[in-house]
Amino acid sequence: FQRQMSTPEELVALRQEHGYAMAEMLHSDPQIRNAAVEKLSQTRSRQPCGQNRLCGICGWCVALDVSKRLKHPKSYVREAAVETLGRMGDAALFHGDQVVARIKDEDRFVRWAAVESLGLLGSAAYNSAGLIVACLEDPLMDIREAAAEALGRLGEFAKHYVGSVTALLDGSMDPDVRRVAAEALGKMGFTAAEAVPCLSEHIKDQFPHVRVSSLRALAALGVAGVAVGAHCEKVVRCIEDQCFSVREAAAEALKSFGPCAGPFVPHIAEYLEHTRQDVRRCAVECLVNISDHADEHCQSIVTRLDHNDPDVRWCALDAITKMGRGTGMTLIDLKTSSSDLYDRKKSLRSTPVRRSMSPLRQRGLVLNS
Repeated sequence: FQRQMSTPEELVALRQEHGYAMAEMLHSDPQIRNAAVEKLSQTRSRQPCGQNRLCGICGWCVALDVSKRLKHPKSYVREAAVETLGRMGDAALFHGDQVVARIKDEDRFVRWAAVESLGLLGSAAYNSAGLIVACLEDPLMDIREAAAEALGRLGEFAKHYVGSVTALLDGSMDPDVRRVAAEALGKMGFTAAEAVPCLSEHIKDQFPHVRVSSLRALAALGVAGVAVGAHCEKVVRCIEDQCFSVREAAAEALKSFGPCAGPFVPHIAEYLEHTRQDVRRCAVECLVNISDHADEHCQSIVTRLDHNDPDVRWCALDAITKMGRGTGMTLIDLKTSSSDLYDRKKSLRSTPVRRSMSPLRQRGLVLNS
C-alpha cells in the first residue's frame, strides 16, 4: 500500500489530515463534525495496509480509531462515530457489534444513527436484524423509519425476519407501526413474498396512511418479481377510496401488476360512470397505467363514448387518447364519436368540462387518438 504513495511526504501529510479530522469529530459545531465524518468515510475504498503496525490512513486503521469514540461521554461524538462507521461500509465490518450496542444508547440521535448505519453495513448486521425489527416499535418516528429503511437495505440478510415484520403489520394496535412495517416489507423486495396476503388485507385498513403504505409495498414487490396479480381485484376497489393518496397509490400499484391487470379493464371502466369526479379521474389514470396490457379489453371503454352523461364521455375520450393504443377503434368509430360530441355541444356547454374545452377541441381529441 505504501508503494502506491509517490513520496513519503504525501504519506505524512495524509496522516496529519486524518489526525485533524479525528480531532474535529470532538468539535461542538455540527457542520465541522459533518465535514470530519465525510473526510474519514472516504477512506473506505482504500486497501488495508497489511502491516503489523497501524498506518493510520487505510480504511481498517481509520475504522479502528473511530470505533474508540463509540463510548465517548459526549453524545454528539458517539453519533458522529457511529455515522462514520456506517458510511465506511466493508472497512468497518469488524466493528459491527460495537455499532449494534449503540442501538440501546440513551441518546435518541445515537440510536437513530446506529440503526441507519446497520443498514449500510449489510452483512455485518445480519445477526442484529432482530434488533432492527424491534426498532419498528420504537416510540420515536424517525427511529421507526430508519429501521424500515435499514431492513430494506439488508434485503437477503433479513429474510428470516419477514415473519416478525408481518406479525407487526398484522397485530400492532399502533397505526404508525403498521405503516412502517408495510414500508419495510416493500423495501425488502423478493424476500418478502410471503407477506403479500397480509399486505393485501391492510389496503382496507381504517387509517389512510396504512392503506397507502400497503399499496406501495405491493407495487414494490410486484416490480421485484413477486406474484401479486391474485390481489388485483382488491386494489381496483381502492379507486373509489375517499383519500386521494390511496387512489394515487392504487393507480401506481396496478401499473406494477403487469399483464395480470389487463382482465380488470372492464371493472375499471365501470368507474368512469361513477358519481364522483375524482373517482372517474383516478379510473382514467389506472387505465393509462395498464394500457400496455389492455389490448383485448378496451371495448368497454369505447362503449362509454355513447353514454348520456357528457362527463362520462369526456373521461372515456381522455382515457382513449392517453392510452394511445389497444382501443380497437376504427376510423368509422372515430368519425361517429367525434360527430356525436359535436352535435351534443349544447349539453356539453352546461357541464364544467364544456367550460374548459370547446366541442371543436374535443373532436380534435378524438381524431388525435
